[in-house]
Amino acid sequence: MLSREEAMEFDRHKVIPSWHKEFIEERSFDPTYWPSMATLNYRSSERRSVDQRATARFQRENEALRSAARTVDSPFTAEILKAPNPRKFSIPVFILFDGTTDPIDHVYHIELKMALKTENYSLMCKCFPTSLAGPTLNWLKNLPRGSVDSFRSLCDRFISQYYGNKRPEKDISSLFTMKQHEDERLQGFLTRFNLTKNMVIECHPSTAVQAFILAMTHGIPFHTSLVVNTPKTMDELNERADGFVRLEEEKAANARKTSIISTEEKTKAKIRQKQVQPQRQTSWISEKRPREEKLVTPLKVTLARLYQENKDKFRSPSPIRQPLEQRDQSKHCAFHSDFGHQTNECRT
Repeated sequence: MLSREEAMEFDRHKVIPSWHKEFIEERSFDPTYWPSMATLNYRSSERRSVDQRATARFQRENEALRSAARTVDSPFTAEILKAPNPRKFSIPVFILFDGTTDPIDHVYHIELKMALKTENYSLMCKCFPTSLAGPTLNWLKNLPRGSVDSFRSLCDRFISQYYGNKRPEKDISSLFTMKQHEDERLQGFLTRFNLTKNMVIECHPSTAVQAFILAMTHGIPFHTSLVVNTPKTMDELNERADGFVRLEEEKAANARKTSIISTEEKTKAKIRQKQVQPQRQTSWISEKRPREEKLVTPLKVTLARLYQENKDKFRSPSPIRQPLEQRDQSKHCAFHSDFGHQTNECRT
């Protein structure tokens, strides 16, 4: 227990009110268990600062969550998003659309892929973003929230956005302008012709057959067969072409086999020829043939005079490779325009 003087000294430092002093004096309590007003004010200010920091942190986190929610806002309606997914469903692998191909072909591709799995159009809407890549994803993300209520409306928006990439339709004139290349096989030309024909709208079968006969190389067996007995449809023409394609492939295979056999025979003949030829005797004692000296017409003028009279006809020579300190500085070459030798001594 504290004495009265010690309690009054403690009161002076702790700033305890008078009623508190009397209470301590009467009851003789230990004043160390009683906080002062300064301590209470400090704690309350500290608590307020903690509350302010917590409130600011909550506001920042709330704003971050709101911004994140804005970035993941779906353009689909709540009915599409809440539609249940079938059991054991796996998303098909789509050809990615990057904004450079035909949008109608892409929609048709998705419908065919999803038809193998399900006919749920809400699920088709959910799977549609997985077939987009690059800037097309930004297009889907920028659609208004809840603006897509069906798969048909999504396809209409998609096609109208990338309608400029639509493949142009071809008319019947594109078939009559086709020609079989000189080295093009029948199978390759038939495939190319059928691909072009499939892009032509309302093409009569007999018209397509006539265009194919005109485009073929004249004089080959298949062309003669078509002229003698003209088919009525392209299906009949393709069936008849099957036998000629096999015959052409067999001829090509025989030609490749013949070329391989001839190449092997040539290689064997070279090997036999090397074995028959006697080996060259290499002896250091054998006498060397004397070199035949070339006849050179002697010049009647000096090289310096020759260069002065015809210097416009000479090209600039490459610089002298020998270092300058190793050359004779008293000799100058007009052709090299450098020191080291005289013009009459220049070998270049």
